[in-house]
Amino acid sequence: MEELKAYYDRNYMAHAKAMEYAEDTLKACRGKGLRLGIITNGYSHVQHAKIDLLNLRGYFDAIVVSGDVEIRKPDSRIYQLALDRLDVAPEETVIVGDHPVNDIWGAAQARIRGIWLRRKHAWDETLMGGKPWRMIRELNEIPALLEQYELEPCGTGRD
Repeated sequence: MEELKAYYDRNYMAHAKAMEYAEDTLKACRGKGLRLGIITNGYSHVQHAKIDLLNLRGYFDAIVVSGDVEIRKPDSRIYQLALDRLDVAPEETVIVGDHPVNDIWGAAQARIRGIWLRRKHAWDETLMGGKPWRMIRELNEIPALLEQYELEPCGTGRD
């Protein structure tokens, strides 16, 4: 088991890759003057190393790693911590995530609208009070959705 963990530790970062359209989407959001943050579960050293390896740190005003704060998604306190660090209200915030519970449902418990990036996780229809505001397949869909966000009242979650 230790040999397997050592192999993982040596090689995991060599396979880290930013999602398609990540940089363009981040640039577009920054161009709109938006404050951006990351909330991620994981060990501090691994998550921070990944963020740095992918050259993403400069895009973000706040980075909250569960290993730094000893709170994990979907606990609503981790979202509140990010809101506090960004100095924004939940009503003016959108989260993008691929995990129905950890990202979308958890953020909804903190009154944050969610954009569900449909990947490998299926939506759990039994989740109450955490329906995504929007669903996307690729990150480049986000800038247009943010235009809609400014026009719609909060709480209108549609498919």
